[in-house]
Amino acid sequence: MTRTSSFSFRRLGRWRISTRLTLLAVLSVVTILLLTLSGGQGMRVATRQLSDVYQNHAVPMGTFGTALDQLHRSRMSLVLAMETSYARQAQEHIDRGAAIEKAALDSLGPVFAALTREDDKGHAEKFKGAWTEYRKVRDRVAQLMNEGDRATAISEFRANLAPPFDLASAELGALLASQVKGAADAYHEAEAASRRLTAVIAGAGAFGLVTGIGLCGWVARSVLRP
Repeated sequence: MTRTSSFSFRRLGRWRISTRLTLLAVLSVVTILLLTLSGGQGMRVATRQLSDVYQNHAVPMGTFGTALDQLHRSRMSLVLAMETSYARQAQEHIDRGAAIEKAALDSLGPVFAALTREDDKGHAEKFKGAWTEYRKVRDRVAQLMNEGDRATAISEFRANLAPPFDLASAELGALLASQVKGAADAYHEAEAASRRLTAVIAGAGAFGLVTGIGLCGWVARSVLRP
């Protein structure tokens, strides 16, 4: 075993300078290639993670938050309609609330259709069911207001409107919280991937540096040998 190793090192020692320089150049190219590929892979991972955070979390978060605000404003319009004693103003408030509600539901439709997690789909279905019940009560209140039966409308509002609205708001809030958690999880995954990539690049750079120094010494020894 010792003879074979000594023989091998003696043969390496007899390599010409041009061969050694070629080996050093090849090592430099391979190291640069590894670092380039690692950096490119890191950019692809980062781009994919950022796209996931934006498309699957940031956009739905904005939509859910805006829709939640709009639905509360829609309900407030109904409250304002019941507080006024003028039929025309009451109808204006009701119409304004209906327009705000439509805008909210129209924005939620595509986001609901794009949900992939079963828990999120469940929250979306519960929201739809609760909002359907809310609209039934809302329509009865609006009809009573149009008929001039303000007292019965207020009684109906107080007795039956809050439960379905609160449930719908809670389900939409749960969807919003789920998107916040998903964005945080995606961030942590990207952070872990970045640490792994940094370790790979550092390892490749250290390997290239140590090996390069060794080869440079090997070449220099051949040149400076008396």
